Amino acid sequence: MEKLISSHNQMTGSTLAEEILSDWMRNKKKFVKVMPKDYKRVLEVIKAAQSTGMAEENAIMEAMND
Repeated sequence: MEKLISSHNQMTGSTLAEEILSDWMRNKKKFVKVMPKDYKRVLEVIKAAQSTGMAEENAIMEAMND
C-alpha cells in the first residue's frame, strides 16, 4: 500500500498522500481491505476445498456450485 501511495504522490504531487506518508506507521492502521461479500465467500469455499486435497480447478468449480 505504501508503494502505491508513494507512486501516487510522485505522479500527482498530492499533499494528502504526502501527509499520509509522513507518518506511515500510524496511518497504515487506518486502511481497511474492502471486498465484495460474494467474492469473499468464493475464496473461502475454494480454500476449504483445497484444504481437503482438491485440485485448484476442481475447488473453483466447487465454489461456483456452492
